[in-house]
Amino acid sequence: MLIRGGGVWVTVAHQTIVEMLAISDGVIEHVFYPVFPPDTHAVQVLAWLAAHP
Repeated sequence: MLIRGGGVWVTVAHQTIVEMLAISDGVIEHVFYPVFPPDTHAVQVLAWLAAHP
């Protein structure tokens, strides 16, 4: 499982949003959006990874 480090930056209607992707064997398994709050989002990602080995 790979978590795309820098996230995916998308601009829609003059608004930039950040998503993080969990990729396994070239398939997007999960999209983490919104990446908020940034100081605790890593905990949410780690919890998801623990539940989806």
